[in-house]
Amino acid sequence: NKLFMVKLDKHNPISWTSANGVWVAGYCFDTEGNFYEKESLIALLQQITENHLESFVRSLNGIFACIIERDSETIIIMDKTRLIPLFYAIENSQVIVSNNPYTLFPTSPVVDTSALNEYLYSSVVLDEKTLIKGIFQVQPSSYIICKNNHLDIHHYYTFAVKKHEIAVAKDYNQQFETVLNDVFHRLLTSCKGKQVVVPLSGGYDSRLIVCMLAKLGYKNVLCYTVGRPNNLELIIAQKVAKTLGYKHVFISNETPSYLDDNTFEAYYRYSGYFTNFFWMYEYIGVKTLTEQNIIEKDAIFIPGHSGDFLAGSQLQKAGITLETTLNEVEKLVLEQKFAYGNGLKNATIKQKMNDFIKQRKDYLPYSVFDDVDLLIKLPKNINNAARIYGFFGHQTRLPFWDNEMIEFFKTLPIEEKQTQKFYHHYLTSKVFQPMNVAFVDELTYPEWRMKWYRFKRQCKQLLPTHIQQYISNPPDYVCMKEISAPLKQQLPKTATNGMGGYNRVFLEWYWQQVKKIVD
Repeated sequence: NKLFMVKLDKHNPISWTSANGVWVAGYCFDTEGNFYEKESLIALLQQITENHLESFVRSLNGIFACIIERDSETIIIMDKTRLIPLFYAIENSQVIVSNNPYTLFPTSPVVDTSALNEYLYSSVVLDEKTLIKGIFQVQPSSYIICKNNHLDIHHYYTFAVKKHEIAVAKDYNQQFETVLNDVFHRLLTSCKGKQVVVPLSGGYDSRLIVCMLAKLGYKNVLCYTVGRPNNLELIIAQKVAKTLGYKHVFISNETPSYLDDNTFEAYYRYSGYFTNFFWMYEYIGVKTLTEQNIIEKDAIFIPGHSGDFLAGSQLQKAGITLETTLNEVEKLVLEQKFAYGNGLKNATIKQKMNDFIKQRKDYLPYSVFDDVDLLIKLPKNINNAARIYGFFGHQTRLPFWDNEMIEFFKTLPIEEKQTQKFYHHYLTSKVFQPMNVAFVDELTYPEWRMKWYRFKRQCKQLLPTHIQQYISNPPDYVCMKEISAPLKQQLPKTATNGMGGYNRVFLEWYWQQVKKIVD
């Protein structure tokens, strides 16, 4: 007769701790810089009062998910990153929550057509639904109160900003230096001396991570790069690691073999979880590092996810400025956030995005464009790539998702984000040049090139589908062509139709697997 049940899968690779009606996974810091995990995190969460619930949750800084069961109510909390997803279903007036949607599978499963529509257009389900009707996901940056046989969903964070919230600083450089030091001191406190493993590309974000590790004197670091031998990203990554004195490992993706592997089946099921497609570019690399004992058993992975986003990359790609109106933002969201279909032509998606944007009519339009990414696309899509580390039994840290880092860029004036001006200038002049890791053959794009990219994109959309597929794509440094080929062979020829690039293969292939389960 119990109205609420916790049904955690003990075989899930992410470990949970429970005591006194509280279940937790992950870690966090409070506003005083105190570190919490496992039992100490349980003790912290037991202090939550209903009157201060939202401010309390907003103050927690880390990667975590938790469930708090009380006599009169149950609270489910999800952090911004969604690295530790939670799901729930309602059966006979009972709410059942789990870390694995397969444990909630109905006897006669039915595909949720509205969720499928969103998935096929954007690669993720936009709200609390999943591809299976009756199974729901806890949204990033949200908490749910289960009380009196009713669920109340609350969203406690937005990346959208109002005009009066924009920072006015004489020296953003000094401010960002403080942010970086705070963020990485917290990160290293949470690592407790364990081996740190950094997926090092040729870009700025992962390079900043290894530079900060070196600056703060962290020795137990291994860098690795996956992809095509002798490509430009690999060459830069090797130079960076060598200059900083860190060991570097390269793992080729040129001859992938994974289809007959039981580990792969478990991975795509775990990564997809009826909400999004699975990322494969790091699968062979992380599997190799783990199974060949190249890294330590308790190593912690630190990828550079979302640094370019915070710096303004999405605003730059879309050509958004301070003058861009909310109506223009809505059109750009529908055009550019739905890579596998034109959102402007889908009434359901169009209405959902219209509702999302109307709720933010009092915020600066450019920040609303980015809010779509921070609340939906990044945690459910890009961060899902980082869940591979947890799948292989390793913890993850995301320094660009630290609260202080996000707040700095949230309130940074758009003039500093256009062309990623502030971020690139600061990293080049204040970090990379002093540490001898600034190179001439960089991978960043000047504004003239981004304008050309936007022009080509607009022209491409006017062309017939069968011609679009022949338009050149960016260099395939990570061997996506080779990795996707085995799955593409299993798809009907019409499944991708040349649209959406290599990722479309994974999107369509995963949907085919879900269909088999339902059928």
